[in-house]
This record gives sequence, structure tokens and C-alpha cells, in this order.
Amino acid sequence: MNTTRTVAIVGAGYAGVLAANRLQASLTETERLSMSIVMVNPRAVFIDRIRLHQLAAGTTDAATIPLDHVLHPDVTVIVGEVTRILPERNGIVIDAAKGPIELPYDVLIYAVGSGAPPSIPGGASSHSVGTHDEALMAGAAVRRLVPGNRIVVVGGGATGVEMASELAEENPQMDIVLVSAGLLLSSLPQRGRKYVKSTLAFLNVQVVENERVVHVDMNFVELEGGRRIRSDLTIWTGSFTVPALARASALAVDAAGRLLVTETLQHQAYPNIIGAGDSVSVHGDAGKHLRMGCAVAAPMGGHAAVTALAYLRCQPPTALSIGFFIRCLSLGRRNGFVQHVGKDDVPKRVQLSGRAGAWVKERICVGVISGIQKERTSPGSYWTAPAPGARTFLRGARRLNQSRVVAGRKKAP
Repeated sequence: MNTTRTVAIVGAGYAGVLAANRLQASLTETERLSMSIVMVNPRAVFIDRIRLHQLAAGTTDAATIPLDHVLHPDVTVIVGEVTRILPERNGIVIDAAKGPIELPYDVLIYAVGSGAPPSIPGGASSHSVGTHDEALMAGAAVRRLVPGNRIVVVGGGATGVEMASELAEENPQMDIVLVSAGLLLSSLPQRGRKYVKSTLAFLNVQVVENERVVHVDMNFVELEGGRRIRSDLTIWTGSFTVPALARASALAVDAAGRLLVTETLQHQAYPNIIGAGDSVSVHGDAGKHLRMGCAVAAPMGGHAAVTALAYLRCQPPTALSIGFFIRCLSLGRRNGFVQHVGKDDVPKRVQLSGRAGAWVKERICVGVISGIQKERTSPGSYWTAPAPGARTFLRGARRLNQSRVVAGRKKAP
């Protein structure tokens, strides 16, 4: 009789891949014989999303990594799109190349990520860097422009600033305008915002603050007060949206469609459904300070693995503990900005900028990938600051390693 238990992971982004690696590498010898970890993703590549603005600007020609370069070799990959979760039957429906598949699971890790499609009138006339395909199309559109054309970047957050900076540095012959609905990088201290704005000015990026774009046309963007800004190409970097999979599967979601999970990352009604990354909303103190991005998605994926192991081993789950240390921005390839923050993401006094800031930012980007890869052999090694109020670093890793030893002793033949 087949007694194999299956952990299905939906999504091969920062959260999903780290979850798969940590989970597979943490299994005891006995567990490896009786457990199958299956990852479902629309393509057999990992998208390095923090490089997508570079792909659109033309400062890199690739933002993908073959999955087998980052994923544990014992994880099974199904290329396809999950169209439905059937929580009452513990199954998922996959639209694969050879037709629909229904895959049963014992544990499901929901890590479908996010995108950034514009949802305003005329939004289809703009481009985005929310997904790899969209970034490729934006890059192709940039290459079709001629000197003197204007690119309008909509969104005054980190993605918008990085996009505008990268475009301006790589395409100095273009006219770049960055439009922000509020203050540019409003969560940064005034000194930090002043530096970023001066760098954008040096790159000849025109910044328009406190102006909301309400309509996009092929030749202009329209602001809330009726003013129009000419645009030969509009790139949308506004707030992220998430796939509708959880809502379509009648699972509890927030107003934005993110899967609602407890502090242990489990769905309240279905504790064998565990969420991680941009596509989930964590209830309680453990999640109130978190923001979208790989700085949260990757460690959430790691904790999803810890929770999955606890569930499979009939052990009590532990609460998520993620804090912050820095925020970093690339301002083109030669300039950057780093803001020291507390565990609660509140900015501190220390800042780093210029070439040193660019160096730190690049090391962080490289370190995210190498950290995920290291989890294939050293589960729990991905470094994460603890949540506000926590006393030590890497508490999740220690709990993971301790539980692995205990489980090994219990199950040793």
C-alpha cells in the first residue's frame, strides 16, 4: 500500500523555493522514503524579481535562473498553473501541458507571489515590471523609442525609483518623468528622500509628487486634477496585486485577495494549508509590520517549511518571527541608498549612499539567491533578523535544527 505523504508547493518564487529547499533538506532518512515534495509553477525557471527593473531598462539581459540551479534535486517539479484549490478534498487542479491534473496533498504551501497590473482606465496602454513577461515587453518598448521620447514611470515607491533611475542612467537621451501619488518614498526620513531626489535630478529625472494618475492613454497620462503629461511610454510600478487563486477557491482572503493566515502561517479553517510571501496576510502582531518584497517572502518561505514539518510530525507550530535591519535602493548601476531600520522597519539615523550604497545593494541581491541555494544543504541557514521584541537572531533555524534531531532519534530504525 502506498503511504507516501505529499507536500504541494504552489509557486516557485523566493518564498516557494526556499520553503521547498528547507523542507526537503530537513527530512530525516525515514521521512525521505515516505514523503514527496512537489512544486507546481507555470514555468521551469526561477524569476529573480528584484532584477526585473533592470531587464526593462536594458541593464541586464536575463532575470531568470533554471529551477534546477536553485532547487533541491529531490523536489519534483510540475510545470503548469494551479487553477483551483479543493481544500475539502485536499487537492489542487493543475492546468498542465498534457491536460488537467488533480494532485492530492497532505500539506499545501501557498506561495503564488504577486504582480502589478494597472487597474485604472486605460491601464492596458501602459507596461509593468510586475512579472517577467511584462518586464520583457517593457524592455522591448523602451528599445523602440527614439532620442527625445518621454517615458513616464508611475509610482513613487522603491520599484518606481529604481525603475526611473535605471532607465535614466542607461538611456540618457530619453526624457524620464516619475509621478508619485504622495511624497516620493514617503516612509524614508527627510534626509534620505532629499538624497534620492538629488540623485534623480542628477540623472535628469523629473519628479512629480502628490499627483495621482487616474487615466493612461497611448500618448499621455492624466492626473486627478485633469492635468495631462505627455508620455510616449508609460511604465506602471504602483501597488502590487495578487492572483485570484485563493478567492476563487473560496478560501478566506483580505480585501486585496491575499490568503488570510495565522501567526504560524496556517489557514484558520484548514491548518494543512500554509501561506508564505506576497500572496498572504498574516494576522496578529507577527504580521502587522511586514511589507511585500523578497526581504519578507524568503524568510516567510523558510518558516512555512518549519510549520509544515511541525504539522507532519504532529508537533506544535511556532509563530512567525521576522524583523528588519536595512532597506536598500539601487539608483542606477553606480549609485545606491541604504537606510538602517529597526526590527519594526522604522528608520534609524544611519544611512549609506553613493557607490558604497550600490555595492551593499548588489551584495544583498546576490546574497538572496546564494542564501536560497544554501538551504538545499544547510536548512535554517538563511539569515533573518527577529521580530520586534524577540531577543535573538535565527530562532527559527535553531528550532528547526533541534526538531530535526529529535525527529531523527524518534524515527531511527
